[in-house]
Amino acid sequence: MSYPIPLDEVERLAALRRYEVLDTPPEAIFDHVTKTLSRTLDIPVTLISLIDSSRQWFKSTCGLDISETPREVAFCAHTIMGEGVMVVPDATKDRRFASNPLVVGPPHIRFYAGMPIRTRDGLNVGTLCAIDMKPRELTPAQADTLSELGMLVADLFELRLQAKRVVDIEQAARIDTETRMLEKSRALIESDERFREVASQIPGVVYQFKIDPEGKWSFPYVSPTIRSALGLDPQAVMNDPEVWFNAVVPEDRSLLKASIFETYRTLEPWRWEGRALNAAGEVSWFRGSSVPKRQPDGSVLWNGFVLDQTDLRKTQEQLRQAQKMEAVGQLTGGVAHDFNNLLAVIHGNAELLSDDIGGGNDSLRAIQRAVMRGSELTQQLLAFSRRQSLRPQAIDLSRLVSDLARLLGRSLGETIGIQYDIERNCWPAHADPGQLENAIVNIAINARDAMPEGGLLRISCANVNLGNADIEDLGIDKETDPVNAGGYVRIAVSDTGTGMAPEVAAHAFEPFFTTKEVGKGSGLGLSMVYGFARQSGGFARIDSPPGLGATIEIYLPRSERAGTVSHESVIGEVPKGEGEKILVIEDDGDLRSLVVKLLSTLDYRVFEAADANEAAAVMMTNADISLVLSDVVLPGGVSGPAFIANMRPVYPDFAVVYMSGYPQSRAGTGGLGEIDENKLLVKPFNTSKLAHALRDALVSHRRDK
Repeated sequence: MSYPIPLDEVERLAALRRYEVLDTPPEAIFDHVTKTLSRTLDIPVTLISLIDSSRQWFKSTCGLDISETPREVAFCAHTIMGEGVMVVPDATKDRRFASNPLVVGPPHIRFYAGMPIRTRDGLNVGTLCAIDMKPRELTPAQADTLSELGMLVADLFELRLQAKRVVDIEQAARIDTETRMLEKSRALIESDERFREVASQIPGVVYQFKIDPEGKWSFPYVSPTIRSALGLDPQAVMNDPEVWFNAVVPEDRSLLKASIFETYRTLEPWRWEGRALNAAGEVSWFRGSSVPKRQPDGSVLWNGFVLDQTDLRKTQEQLRQAQKMEAVGQLTGGVAHDFNNLLAVIHGNAELLSDDIGGGNDSLRAIQRAVMRGSELTQQLLAFSRRQSLRPQAIDLSRLVSDLARLLGRSLGETIGIQYDIERNCWPAHADPGQLENAIVNIAINARDAMPEGGLLRISCANVNLGNADIEDLGIDKETDPVNAGGYVRIAVSDTGTGMAPEVAAHAFEPFFTTKEVGKGSGLGLSMVYGFARQSGGFARIDSPPGLGATIEIYLPRSERAGTVSHESVIGEVPKGEGEKILVIEDDGDLRSLVVKLLSTLDYRVFEAADANEAAAVMMTNADISLVLSDVVLPGGVSGPAFIANMRPVYPDFAVVYMSGYPQSRAGTGGLGEIDENKLLVKPFNTSKLAHALRDALVSHRRDK
């Protein structure tokens, strides 16, 4: 695959080298540009791309975890051939890019728009670009935004180069990045006019602090940016250093002064993090650094800077939380399959033993109850990690809550009263009714434990229209936990119990967090509620004023359809087979043996295989197989759906039912997309569910022939 080369390629590459930006660490100012472009254009991927001799390297990425690609596949290699915005509405229809690996393969680019990053002498060193995985158009206003931000990036590169030239003065030794930055600040201070011009543009407070031989403190210089950072007048600080120190919260002020005295004694580089009032009068986190140096008159001079670290600390905390939740989610997905296989073997064999020795055996009932609790635990983990199988529908909340209130009355005991308040003309909610019931029950059980002496539980439902400002007022950060504006139904469950302390409420939705005694709770109840709400397209929040009980709110999207409450019908008599041939494909030997036994008791003729190769051999000698019951994930590189797809052209006349220890949302494999939930048995399953699934599949297949 070839790419165009500009006529000024040699000069262009030389200009790119002068910027000294290739392979440098991320910088907040450039990340801010890509995030702003992504948010303004409502597009998932934005990049600052620099076109080197054989590659494109990304100074900033938003929405794509990649550092560079070969130049031969770069859309941006074409953008730098012009002067204005280049737009590719649908890459599959553009002969330049239709066969591009980034189009036909991951990330499957469809839309591209790029603006050249053009130096002051007219050389295109790279692009600011926007990418989507679906075709779209770029409006004139959006094109103007992309163009203006592209020119801004070019200006930032120029300013970056000029600033580097300034701060490189009198810097010779190779030291760590921060010390180098501070030493350059010292050189700039000594050149007062030049320093003041640069310091006024730095996003932070640049200062010069001094302790004279008599121990008197002073600030010989404070940059004007202290107004926007701390709301202080720079001249007032230079007149009285306590003006600045008084802005630091009292608990951190003594530690700050102690650290200054220590570096005064040792002349080691000074670093400090603490809280101070920002320009808006709010407590924020600040970070200060400087390098003390003994002066000829015996005084000590610090040249340094202070930066507001509040957003950075918040982002780091959100990242740690996201990583923790993602780790639990990945662990859950991996454990669910194997754990559900084990539960299926235990439950199925317990059913067979029950048939042999009678269903009244206490030990067998205990085993079956333990299997159900294990299955529920897996579902709670899947709910938290947003990997559970959901069957959303329009829910009539009035019917669901009133039915549930009668059930809760028996569960919560006589000392707890229950009230429910459903807004007139309450909208139907779009969610899984069974999971919503589980969520409300989980909250109610927690409320019961918070009211040991009794109290009142109140369930209310109301319509709410949320705009972006409303979502922010509810404490939802749309960048880290995106929530769309629109119509929601708010289900609030309130109690009159002890409530939650702020530090408890802050962690209540985290998995395994509990304030109960060991063995009294799994710590998964509220995390399941949170995961269910987010997976349903809504969110959950806690309102718990100290000493005034707690309210857990679930916001679910409004459904445009009429609401119903759908419960699974009670399965009656177990349907048996009529001698049909069933092929069971399952790599777990114990589970395969169990399923074969169960099917034999249901009057089917059963064949078994451990993988796709064995299954193909069985079908070659038994072309009249009526139904294939296959695990979704099989060893040997061929999944259950892929095996079925391979067999269909040769043996078209058989029904299919899949088994999986994964939830339905992860069961779709083999390039076939999601598996029909009506053809999927989620492990563990009992004999009745297995029998009904097979009979329904056989009847449906015969009807469709």
